[in-house]
Amino acid sequence: MVCSEHTSPDRKVDLISVSDPALARQFQAVIANRENSIAYCYCSIFDDCWLADSRQQALQPESVEACPDFGEASFRN
Repeated sequence: MVCSEHTSPDRKVDLISVSDPALARQFQAVIANRENSIAYCYCSIFDDCWLADSRQQALQPESVEACPDFGEASFRN
């Protein structure tokens, strides 16, 4: 688990923040390539969980029973 923070429903949480404009453009270009993706999972305090994937519609995450263990191998360059 990367984060175990609790927050209120109306609070916005940035998953990724890039302050360097050139780096932000590079990041956007990498994600635009369908061979690359970012997936993240989050759960409510009621244990309702959702999985979002940049290859899918990010605003419509998939409901899942529990967040998967992405493991260290999934964080590769």
